[in-house]
Amino acid sequence: MQGTQQRCPACEKPLDAADFREDRPFSCPNCKCLWAAHPYYARYGKIGCLTLLVGCSFVLIALGIHWIIAVGVGLLTGIFGTKLSCDLMQRLRPRPPRLEIHQARVEAAGLRELADFLEQLARSDAWTSEFDRALARVEQERTRDDWLQDAAVEAADVYHLTLTADLSARQSKAKQVPGLHQQREELRAIARDLRLAAGLP
Repeated sequence: MQGTQQRCPACEKPLDAADFREDRPFSCPNCKCLWAAHPYYARYGKIGCLTLLVGCSFVLIALGIHWIIAVGVGLLTGIFGTKLSCDLMQRLRPRPPRLEIHQARVEAAGLRELADFLEQLARSDAWTSEFDRALARVEQERTRDDWLQDAAVEAADVYHLTLTADLSARQSKAKQVPGLHQQREELRAIARDLRLAAGLP
């Protein structure tokens, strides 16, 4: 679904394609609420996975399969079966993603520090040893439990690779990696959303 078909649940203003993001949390340009887009049918994922897990495990145990193997097979069936079912439903009956408030799982101080780092990167045309140390520290502090933090680190990694890659490598990836201007805009946008997540204006 396109961003033009979405409205901010808080202020009910339309979100155009430039504002709406499915790949990371984003802020509404009008009310500044921070939203995360989730597939519509994912809401049924936990129930479906549990149902398949219990049902498949029960059948296999009844057939004489060892319970550990039965539970393992049931778990895999639940995970992949639920994903396939959700994807099929989205194809048959497409629905726009659900927007939910993004709750930061990183301390505000860490979010502010990460936002400062991204803004410094966006203003720079060259990669320095100082950025190397800052990126290493960010990677070390990464919790992998916060979607917005993950997006920030990945954007910094891509910018790092773009600035340090040689010309041939950069040309070979030209169709896959956004240009420097686009990357800088993305760094600034994520930095803005990090500050909102930290409770800053």
